[in-house]
Amino acid sequence: MSFLAPITMNDASSITLASTQATRMVLKETNGSIREVLLYNGSTKVADLKINGLSHLYAEQQKLGADVSHPTSYYVELVTQPVAHALPTTIQS
Repeated sequence: MSFLAPITMNDASSITLASTQATRMVLKETNGSIREVLLYNGSTKVADLKINGLSHLYAEQQKLGADVSHPTSYYVELVTQPVAHALPTTIQS
């Protein structure tokens, strides 16, 4: 999943990526500001988002209902506030 236009977020913003599974997040920063978010499921890149307006971002894997065997049961929530089960995150400057 990739978006060509940058996504502008603020401290009250969140993004939900439906039907997505991720195991880690990579944040690319310039001068302390996030410019790109990469989500991976294992070694496979599942999302590449150009983002601006933030200095911090958290990702949490979520699931819908009890049917965890179906891939569409999963989604990833990107939020600006700390979450209980944040994905492991690497920051690249």
